[in-house]
Amino acid sequence: MKRLIILITFLIVIFIALPLKLQHTTSRATVTSRTTVSEDTTSSVPLSTRQIAAKNFHIYNIVDTAELECLQKNIYFEAAVESTAGQLAVAHVTTNRVNSPFFPNTYCSVIYQGRHWDSGFPKRDACQFSWYCDGKHDRPFPGPTWEKSKALAEYYITHQMYLRDITDGALYYHANYIANPRWAEFKNQTTKIDTHIFYR
Repeated sequence: MKRLIILITFLIVIFIALPLKLQHTTSRATVTSRTTVSEDTTSSVPLSTRQIAAKNFHIYNIVDTAELECLQKNIYFEAAVESTAGQLAVAHVTTNRVNSPFFPNTYCSVIYQGRHWDSGFPKRDACQFSWYCDGKHDRPFPGPTWEKSKALAEYYITHQMYLRDITDGALYYHANYIANPRWAEFKNQTTKIDTHIFYR
């Protein structure tokens, strides 16, 4: 008799608890599905770094891939042999100029700013960033150094809002192995990173 009571109690518990458990599981599955859709309504495939950069162009003054390439080249030609910090410092100075009322408001126009011949070519040693008017070609050498500069520029663009400006607002810099330019005495030095001295 006692075993019969235990068996009946067990069956009652199963018939009551099982539908509740199924209902709870279905409810959780529905919530999980909706959460997933709300987090990514475009695709379930993760975006590449380049795609993320493209989606955020309008936030960071980058409007197309040409602008991104300008920043990549500036990092490469100005600081390819520098540390990651040194390369980020060049990116920060470039952005500081874009955001300054005293310079153009896009990366390409900031980087290619300088005096030009009627033909459109820059005048030798008469531009803001020396690599652009040093008389040499401006095609990066394919390889790991160029790939690093490209990846760093993309990372910088997509994480710019979280990165502290390690140049402390610098708008200018020069290499420490040359004599101080005349303009340097009228600027405030902010920091030194690798072979560059920064000013604002």
